[in-house]
Amino acid sequence: MLSQVGFFKLIGVRSPKYRSLSHVDCWKVTSGELVQSEVLGELLSSLPPEVQASRDLYRPALEAMCNCVEHGYHEDFCVLQNKKYKKWWCLSAVIDGFLDVIVCDLGVGIPYTLPRTQSSSMIDRLSKKIGKIFSSDSDYIKASLLVKKTRTQEEFRGKGGQDLKSIVENTPFSTLQVHSNKGSYTYKTSTKALTPKETAYDNKIAMAGTITGWSFKVSNGVSND
Repeated sequence: MLSQVGFFKLIGVRSPKYRSLSHVDCWKVTSGELVQSEVLGELLSSLPPEVQASRDLYRPALEAMCNCVEHGYHEDFCVLQNKKYKKWWCLSAVIDGFLDVIVCDLGVGIPYTLPRTQSSSMIDRLSKKIGKIFSSDSDYIKASLLVKKTRTQEEFRGKGGQDLKSIVENTPFSTLQVHSNKGSYTYKTSTKALTPKETAYDNKIAMAGTITGWSFKVSNGVSND
């Protein structure tokens, strides 16, 4: 798997030879430093045409890519945190009957950027929406997923905006996961009733950056097994 996603190439080590494995070969990887919608489109279009969710994922995944470039690697934040990396990575695969798409970066993280990119009044509104004062990294992640919808509701009289959670809310057997610094957040539907369940917690050790991932059950049974 490390060889398939380019890990050894990244660190300048020759990749070991391995036999062909369907659950490894199915992973596709792309990366960049700018918001490149065409690259994301090519990656998603390379998935089996039967996978309907890949088209619906374009806007949420592009939103995650924009967050990487505009916030995770914002010049002011990176100077303060001594961040030299400016890449984002996107991985996708259809495996075991599920479509997985992941967007990640090595930026400063949502808990660091949210209070620096939003006004104090917006932070107050977000705090009220999640029902508590921010006290953990997972609180900031949970609040960040409400920013676009909150702003859209204010400007367009109650019409919720397209956000990272919207595709899960409209798709049975789907999951959104966001991990940033110490925080972890999961938003999941497990039945056709489309009643998402969310969980949030903090880890003891922080990771560097943000990982945003979606998983969808492939209704037509497409699988790489």
